[in-house]
Amino acid sequence: MIPAELSVTSDDLFSLGTDPGTTLVVGGGYIAVECAGFLRGIGKEVYLANRSSFLRAMDSDMSERIVEELQEEGVKTLTKTNIVDAKAVEGGRKEVTLKVGEETKTITVDTILVAIGRDSNPAGLGADNAGVNYTKFGKIVGRDEEPERTSVDNIYAVGDIVLGVPELMPVAQKSGKLLAQRIYHRL
Repeated sequence: MIPAELSVTSDDLFSLGTDPGTTLVVGGGYIAVECAGFLRGIGKEVYLANRSSFLRAMDSDMSERIVEELQEEGVKTLTKTNIVDAKAVEGGRKEVTLKVGEETKTITVDTILVAIGRDSNPAGLGADNAGVNYTKFGKIVGRDEEPERTSVDNIYAVGDIVLGVPELMPVAQKSGKLLAQRIYHRL
């Protein structure tokens, strides 16, 4: 468990007023791996921790190669890892207790970056009131011929909020561009 006041998101990372220093990146997806890689690339000590494996949504051979490259560059990767506790210690640093497999270990870092993804919340946006169909897990149900068009003709959704769409930022980005081009007839 990481108290929110002790951590930053990938968005926050780019507006820090101080050097991130030694960083624990929590997560195993595209953004977590990318952040771990560029932080190590600028010379920071980096731990990359996830409950399961890294880059699960990608081809397994490619994800293994990427993780091996990160390790060769000096990123300390920790799979099957859960955060047990995190607390502020002297000098603004954070002491983090990890359970790695059956072993418990403690590391001290300057920054904790949480990149575990975000949950969709169509109910919070009033999708029910608009008549948009979605699953109990918060995935928007698109149409077979146009997956980004919802059950309401003039309401669209792009990215991994749409049922059956891969949970990868570049896929969402490309979907958004294609939808905008199609809607505004700029192919």
